Amino acid sequence: MNVVTITLRRKYHLFKNAVFFLAKRSAGTAPAEAKFRTKEYHLHLLESGPSTLVNLTRDDALKFYRQMILIRKMEEEIDKLYIEEEIRGSCHNCMGEEALSIGVEGAIEPGDLVMGGYRNHGWVYTRGLSVREIIAELLGRKTGCAKGKGGSMHLQAHNFLCTPILGSQVSVGTGFAFALKYRQANNVALAVYGDGAANQGQVYESFNMAKLWDLPVIYVCENNQVAMNTPVSRASASTSFHNKVNFIPGIQADGADVLAVREATRFCREYCLAGKGPIILELVCYRFKPHTIRFPGHVYRSEQEVQKARETLDPVPLFTQRLLARGLADEATLKDIDLDAEKEVRQGIEAARSDPIPHTRDAFTDVYFDPPMEFKVRGCDSWTMHDAM
Repeated sequence: MNVVTITLRRKYHLFKNAVFFLAKRSAGTAPAEAKFRTKEYHLHLLESGPSTLVNLTRDDALKFYRQMILIRKMEEEIDKLYIEEEIRGSCHNCMGEEALSIGVEGAIEPGDLVMGGYRNHGWVYTRGLSVREIIAELLGRKTGCAKGKGGSMHLQAHNFLCTPILGSQVSVGTGFAFALKYRQANNVALAVYGDGAANQGQVYESFNMAKLWDLPVIYVCENNQVAMNTPVSRASASTSFHNKVNFIPGIQADGADVLAVREATRFCREYCLAGKGPIILELVCYRFKPHTIRFPGHVYRSEQEVQKARETLDPVPLFTQRLLARGLADEATLKDIDLDAEKEVRQGIEAARSDPIPHTRDAFTDVYFDPPMEFKVRGCDSWTMHDAM
């Protein structure tokens, strides 16, 4: 058998396999799962890390895609509502960071505790809030997740709290982990903070306490490469955050890849549950929008830089291309998901707009714990002026 014959047979088999694969896709028999390769993880104080070969089922693929599309569409509409002044106060858009909350949630359990920051619209959605509950809170409606009193920076969901105070997420998240260990719960705490908060003093105090007591906490650093209006290269002497201390191990993962985020989070969770103590997970991503919606984003980065990031670091098209390439979904299926997500966002906004506004007297409720009279202390609320006798 000569070389020409061998070559022709190989081409024939390749052609036959391609026809068979396309026939399966056209018949609607998409594979139940597929394997993907992630980028290498950067490790600190670890002999081994998460696997770069990741398995993804079709069900999870479509679930992640829908969450990603819905968060993106919701953020686009939130931008419009803010510009039209229906949303007041500070409002922080997470476009470009959708893979973070989705990937993390895909690896943790409902009983795990998450302490987040103020860029949290995606986090509370993946933790279980509906679009209506999120938008209602942003619009100041009674049906919002904080009864319309908190706004964008004080959203809360099942086992999720947040604080807008820079770096305090790490301190409170460490407290969550202490409570879990004290109760001997088989869960972990996650403290989510940004690269700008990573150099706060309380962050290192929390690191020290967590390692002293080997607390089950994952410190999730959202490194979107700019602290408010300051690029990370000008804000931090070290531009990587997984290796900030020499007594806590860390992992740096691609925050634009939802599968890398999920795999790294799963590794970190197992590490904590094995009783090894805290671990740092740095997720490198890119924030497409300014710090807040009205901030001038062009002052500290050029339009060319942002456009390049949209072309290379946008988690939505990156994930979409992977699903199509492996046959886990076709364009028609994804289009249906797009329309369904858009409908959910639209209906959520319409419902939230029609919800009632809190009464002025509600401003004085849910602010302080109201104990029995014998425990009241002078000055602790607007009405009690008695001595603690």
